[in-house]
Amino acid sequence: MPSSRGAALARMASMARMASSSAHMGSFAGVAGPSGKHVQPFDPARSSTSCPVSVAGQSMIRAAAATYSGAALIAFSIFHSGVPGAGGVGVPASRSPRPHAAADTSAAMATTSPALRTSTSWLTLAPAPAFATGARNDVSSRLMIRQLAADLAARRVSPVELVERAIEAAERTRSTLNAFITVDPEGALAGARRAAEDIARGRAAGPLAGIPVAHKDLVATKGLRTTAGSRILGGWIPRRDATLARRLAASGAVSIGKANTHEFAFGTTTDNPHYGAARNPWNAGLTTGGSSGGSAAAVAAGILPLATGTDTAGSIRIPAALCGVVGLKPTYGLVSTRGVVPLATTLDTAGPIGRTVDDVALGLEGLTGGKLEVAERADLRGVTVGVPEHYVFERVDPEIVAAVRGALAELEKLGAQVRAVEIPELAGCFDLGIAIVRPEALAFHSRWYPARAAEYGPDVARSLEMSRAISGADYLIALSRRRAFSRAVRRALEDVDLLAGPTVPMLAFENRLALEPVGPGGELPRFALTRLTYPFSLSRLPAISVPCGLSSGGLPIGLQLAAGAYEEELLLSVALAYERARGEFPEPPGRV
Repeated sequence: MPSSRGAALARMASMARMASSSAHMGSFAGVAGPSGKHVQPFDPARSSTSCPVSVAGQSMIRAAAATYSGAALIAFSIFHSGVPGAGGVGVPASRSPRPHAAADTSAAMATTSPALRTSTSWLTLAPAPAFATGARNDVSSRLMIRQLAADLAARRVSPVELVERAIEAAERTRSTLNAFITVDPEGALAGARRAAEDIARGRAAGPLAGIPVAHKDLVATKGLRTTAGSRILGGWIPRRDATLARRLAASGAVSIGKANTHEFAFGTTTDNPHYGAARNPWNAGLTTGGSSGGSAAAVAAGILPLATGTDTAGSIRIPAALCGVVGLKPTYGLVSTRGVVPLATTLDTAGPIGRTVDDVALGLEGLTGGKLEVAERADLRGVTVGVPEHYVFERVDPEIVAAVRGALAELEKLGAQVRAVEIPELAGCFDLGIAIVRPEALAFHSRWYPARAAEYGPDVARSLEMSRAISGADYLIALSRRRAFSRAVRRALEDVDLLAGPTVPMLAFENRLALEPVGPGGELPRFALTRLTYPFSLSRLPAISVPCGLSSGGLPIGLQLAAGAYEEELLLSVALAYERARGEFPEPPGRV
């Protein structure tokens, strides 16, 4: 049990300092840029708010704002250079990763067997295939990580067995779920054998020892290709692991490969034009959400109990809600993003996706290298939950409203005080987020775009082109507005312990409708999905999505809870209490 709220905050702040220090300890080796010139090593963790800038430098930046676009201004003001792996190197013979389905037009997948390819055009999804059938995998679902760890310790199952099952399930669902871009049987089984030896000798690193996991394919993995869901990085073989991959491995977890993602994480559907769309285990004809859709699908389907994701505007929480799993966006900076291909560096956050709240808590420990003290509460007396009614229930599917109000009533039954709060600033958060994400993304992609525009999928190319219209002055104004926005959200959290509402305003939909006005109030679904998640991305606060019900059509609905900076222990404790009161969540039809 936590000794006090102050002690909990101190623990989390200490973890954040560890992440921050690791984020700036060197970088990947420089690589060739778009013109073939050697560029500086790149540190994805650096951002305009974390890098110290002198007073004179700030004056230069503001003077440049009148001349430069937003992206050019970022490039001018931030340590910014080549991403690891533009061009890449060959796959080492010692590692034989199995690439999953890719579009026939992708040069990155030119050597892939035609049997492993799927042709997927933008906003077009083939008729939903029947889900694979067969023996249940039993890697996740009712078996939480702690139970699996106990079984491993008691030798009732071995890490090799768990990893073999996960690999087999990933391969078997290739044509139905397409949750993976690359599976690494050889590397995974080698890791499983090491974990088995450690467990046999009594030196298991912790509860994740021998547990199969997957990384979103933005996370650099040494010797195993990291595509970022793109054609441009389709051949990149990193020479080092990302910090979070190294830490998860140090905790004993065994990665089986790289999960599907929206191209360069720049979208909310994981409808990938190069590697095929990830498909929802609840209905294979519907979106998983994104951009961490492959990670959420793999966990929801029971392929493995834990996967990593990244969240810039909701990319962990959105697919967690649509796939019926738990997704945690930690406080910005708590988990190192060094070695993670960026989308928008001042917002990018990495975190875990799991079947249960406890699984996600264990995942966060592995990602940070720290120890959490999550209270197992019998009730929630003394906890106050604020609901921005004026915002979170506007233009929201009625079934989602009903399910979330039911979850709030459950919190009240547990003893929490639930009351309405007013945060007028929420109304402008989507436009504010766009004004920051787009120029930061364009700054990163300036090494390739527009010179290699033809190698991008249509939606990402369109977003990058639209980003060019945002000026440097607009970007600086947006950063200033974000500070005011963050203060408003944090002020609200001075009067309540948590904020709550739906994770997303709509149920899972067909990917072909992503840019059609079929969302609540005629919104485009691709953008509607971020409306309720953006507030906690912009304010950089921790937020979690927990399943809270099913629609009449059998689709999952997510409850979003958010807390103050570094209050992950409180957030997880309340989410855990709700989850236990709710009871076991149903399994999807696409469970392996």
